[in-house]
Amino acid sequence: MKTENTKYGSYAFVIAGIYFLLAEFVPAVSTGLPLFEVYTQNTISALGVPGYISPIDWLMNSGFIVLGVLLIIGFHMGLSSRIKKWKAIEYALTFVTALGLFIIAVIHAGNPIHQIGALMAIVGGGVLLMTAAFALDTSKSYKIASFSLGLIAILFLIVMIIFMGNPQLEIIEAIPERISVYALILWSFLTGIYLLKDNDY
Repeated sequence: MKTENTKYGSYAFVIAGIYFLLAEFVPAVSTGLPLFEVYTQNTISALGVPGYISPIDWLMNSGFIVLGVLLIIGFHMGLSSRIKKWKAIEYALTFVTALGLFIIAVIHAGNPIHQIGALMAIVGGGVLLMTAAFALDTSKSYKIASFSLGLIAILFLIVMIIFMGNPQLEIIEAIPERISVYALILWSFLTGIYLLKDNDY
């Protein structure tokens, strides 16, 4: 259904994805290390730990918060009118994902609560994307993309956990972590673009 709310929800999804990537990239550059090293050997959360690797850790943490806020806004304004079933579940998963992102932003890596937040964000987000493929009134191609990205997010979270338990692989645990998170970011961006095109904005 074409409404002003849908348009603003679309913008929220697109802005969320772009802002998050910029909020990660700028702190990564500020470390002074080669970007390849930063992106493969340092998790996204590491960029948000005060005084650890980036002098502008606050920017990375703002990325988690903005992503969580815009996810809620985008889902409510852009997708709520397309929910054909499981409405309560979809809203619950959206809030679990956003809450996980908020926890990541305020409780930093190294704290067990941070890990709980990360699981809430990635698992909650992955399940949200997979169930959205069935719960939303969208095109077949969007459903396939949503389900696939959700599955990728969860599978690569499992890979990251395996890497963390292996001394030879834990140095590059940031790679599967980023694939998991970027699957959610890509979904946010694609959802915004899909809604804009589907409603001819």
